[in-house]
Amino acid sequence: MTKQSAPLADSAAAHTAAQAAQPVPGPCWPAHLPVHLSLPQTNLFVNARVSAERYPDKPFAIFYGAALSFGRFVQEAEWIAGYMQER
Repeated sequence: MTKQSAPLADSAAAHTAAQAAQPVPGPCWPAHLPVHLSLPQTNLFVNARVSAERYPDKPFAIFYGAALSFGRFVQEAEWIAGYMQER
């Protein structure tokens, strides 16, 4: 291998490795949806707190028919955080 062809070989190997690392959608994956998801800039709690300010009574989660509102979720999360900080 000559000095000029080595970078090309390394580049091709890197490209092949990157392609192999790409997830392949399964046969049931909707064609109009992206395979990759972008990460949000904020965490779940920040998003829940903003939603609690906007929609305090809307359901955050429904489990076995029992709804937990955004407002109540944030309130309980803050109670738990306060308890943990005191310990």
